Amino acid sequence: GGAGTADRLHVRRGAAGDPVGRARRARLAPGRALRPDYPGAVPELPEVETVRRRLEPSFVGRRLERVEILDARLTRPHDQLEVAAELTGERVSALDRRGKYLVVRFESGRALLIHLRMTGSLLHVPAGAGAEADPHRRAVVALDDGSAVVYRDVRRFGTWLLTEPDELEPYLNARLGGEPLAPAFTTKRLGEALANRGAPVKAVILDQRR
Repeated sequence: GGAGTADRLHVRRGAAGDPVGRARRARLAPGRALRPDYPGAVPELPEVETVRRRLEPSFVGRRLERVEILDARLTRPHDQLEVAAELTGERVSALDRRGKYLVVRFESGRALLIHLRMTGSLLHVPAGAGAEADPHRRAVVALDDGSAVVYRDVRRFGTWLLTEPDELEPYLNARLGGEPLAPAFTTKRLGEALANRGAPVKAVILDQRR
């Protein structure tokens, strides 16, 4: 009956010897990492950050020998042939991330903003390996060491935007807030961003403009 059910629920939630209760209390313990091999409370890095770290050793310092953009949607409203011509000859000085944008910085001061959207991906193909035929290949960047970076996108929602030296930061600042993984993003900074917000917690966290 109802009393029996209440007793069982009481035991499940609060008894000291109950394994469910112990597991729940352990998960909520202050300072506990969600995974033993990760020092913080976030279980994994942003997907774009993993892409950046994987690609960085092969991309930074390399010169773009030849750029083929095979899908006009990737750079619209700009002409993909013109963008490819502008990219050719640039040398990569750094590979950064801001929010969900991958930022390819060049020695010229320009930058290529890549947004992978839902199905975009970047693959480094070593010299001599040759890229397999792929109907979803949208761009190929040949590097000066004989290797290449291939961009593929099944649903074709990804974007490439080439910015001039004075355009990058204003463009990003108008769309994104502070970078959570940056040293400058402190608990104080988070508190200031959340102050006087009346929206649900999930909506506030997902608002990348702050």
